[in-house]
Amino acid sequence: ERTAQVLKEAQEAVAAAPLDWRAHDRLATALMVAGQPEAALASWRRGTEVAPGEQQAWESLANAYLVQQKMLAAEE
Repeated sequence: ERTAQVLKEAQEAVAAAPLDWRAHDRLATALMVAGQPEAALASWRRGTEVAPGEQQAWESLANAYLVQQKMLAAEE
């Protein structure tokens, strides 16, 4: 399955470069596609921890929270 392969590759990228916020961003996106939103948010948060001065990392995290809010609102 393509999603599983992308997820595996993203996990390997984080393992190879744990201080690269972009690797955490890719992993988070893969986790969202795989239906794991809580793990995805954790990965986006980790991206901001390893690169607190990187605006794009913060934007990714903020966008993730907005998407999650919309999903929760749609469920109600």
